[in-house]
Amino acid sequence: MSTKFVISKGTAVQTDFRNEVLRNAVSILKRDIGTTVTGNGPKNTITLTLNDHGNGDSDEYAVKLIDSEHVEVTADTELGVMYGALAISRTVLGVDNFWFWLDTKTPKHATIEWSDFDSLKMADYHVKYRGWFVNDELLFNNWQYRESGEYVWKLIFETLLRCGGNVVIPGTDKNSHSNRTLAAAMGLTIAHHHAEPLGGGNVLAGIPRFGSIVFEIS
Repeated sequence: MSTKFVISKGTAVQTDFRNEVLRNAVSILKRDIGTTVTGNGPKNTITLTLNDHGNGDSDEYAVKLIDSEHVEVTADTELGVMYGALAISRTVLGVDNFWFWLDTKTPKHATIEWSDFDSLKMADYHVKYRGWFVNDELLFNNWQYRESGEYVWKLIFETLLRCGGNVVIPGTDKNSHSNRTLAAAMGLTIAHHHAEPLGGGNVLAGIPRFGSIVFEIS
């Protein structure tokens, strides 16, 4: 049995495309393969699979070489499958977690020979919920990079996932609400804004701001 898998322009990424999170995981991995390898190689496949067993309590993923033509990434949760796809991008393809924000150029290869599958494991995080609050996001509105909007927000969520995050506050007030669907489609859990206690409306609406200070009820 072969112990290696060659990633090339001939490598396909497959999944259950009815699942939106898995579709996004495939899109990211296919993009990164397309930007890191330039040569032709054997026709082979990386499959992203959501287990039909397990209780879904853990986002642990497994990466297994089936044979020279097939690698399978499996997990009990959609988020786990996403983490597995991003682990391949980061560790095997060499794509930096902050590649977009740092304008990092990933080295190109004709093909990539992959043989160390056991090293791809989920990190042992100290806390269950890990995420960030996207603040002052109005600054994105006039950014003309690919018309900003959904493309940039997708990259914000992708970066959080690359860093092992699983929770996000996707902006403030109306932006937070409008970005929730996209964040969930990337596999993230939505946390409510500090201005929306217990999921209520924005209690800061109409409260005057002085410089960078906001007076709140806490």
